[in-house]
Amino acid sequence: MDAVSAFEQLENLQVVDVREPAELEGGRIEGSLNIPLGELPYRLTEIDESRRVLTVCETGDRSSQAAQMLKEQGFDSENLDGGMWGWTLRRYPVINDQA
Repeated sequence: MDAVSAFEQLENLQVVDVREPAELEGGRIEGSLNIPLGELPYRLTEIDESRRVLTVCETGDRSSQAAQMLKEQGFDSENLDGGMWGWTLRRYPVINDQA
């Protein structure tokens, strides 16, 4: 899913950010759930199966893997094309928990 579509549908999406906690320094999408890719298979119960999932990472590579993994587990999931780079390039809002 491209950033424009994701932004327009954000209130209906469950955003799962698969970056490592240290990578969130530059900001994350408000309301996103941080589950690093390596932990995802063990933390599936934290994701609401009834909601559409948007996976996010820095560039879209890891989150593409995450979206595929979630699909294989029965989730309705999509990857954010271009990751946070694409999101911030469009100047969409981010929050920074580190501030």
